[in-house]
Amino acid sequence: MKDRVFLDTNVLVYAKLIDEDNKEKRDIAISFIQEIDDCPITSVQVLNEFASVLIKHHVSNHSIQEAIREIVDDSIVISLDVNLIWETWRIRDRYLFSYWDSMIISAALMGGCNVLYSEDLHHEQHIENQVKIINPFLANHSAFQ
Repeated sequence: MKDRVFLDTNVLVYAKLIDEDNKEKRDIAISFIQEIDDCPITSVQVLNEFASVLIKHHVSNHSIQEAIREIVDDSIVISLDVNLIWETWRIRDRYLFSYWDSMIISAALMGGCNVLYSEDLHHEQHIENQVKIINPFLANHSAFQ
């Protein structure tokens, strides 16, 4: 079975932001994004966070818009709607994640994902017997094991 993959903000930021301090993470992010077999899933929340981080790093508006256009063209984007909000509260109540992390997880669940790539969540935790959280930047972990 091919993995249905959700990409969190940090993965996309590392892949797009040219930053010598994070060169290794950038190389890892680019490498495994290129190796994803199926169309990755992300969310409107991730796109907004992505833009916010790049703005803080003084990336031009044009470059940010082009990067977002590329992500949108190459992935499935989960929209923010009332169903996602209620699912976010359910996940938050059950797992005690922050509201925003719960929304990322909920978008992955609603997108039918079985893998959520994120640096910010609990590595190898399983959510709802469906999504496994993977931190692809851990030194002892290959994203494609």
